[in-house]
Amino acid sequence: MYDADKLKFKLKLGLSLISPEDIQKWAIEQLSDDSNNLLALDLFHKSKIYNHLLF
Repeated sequence: MYDADKLKFKLKLGLSLISPEDIQKWAIEQLSDDSNNLLALDLFHKSKIYNHLLF
């Protein structure tokens, strides 16, 4: 399920249906419930890097 969810976020981001900030918010919410959520950790760090490159 991890790869399928990751692909879903990537497609939404590519189609501009979701922003990197939205991904960060989702990841923070998930991590507050489960600090070991690998998908949330991965997406949080990648979206932070993506945001940094934009600004």
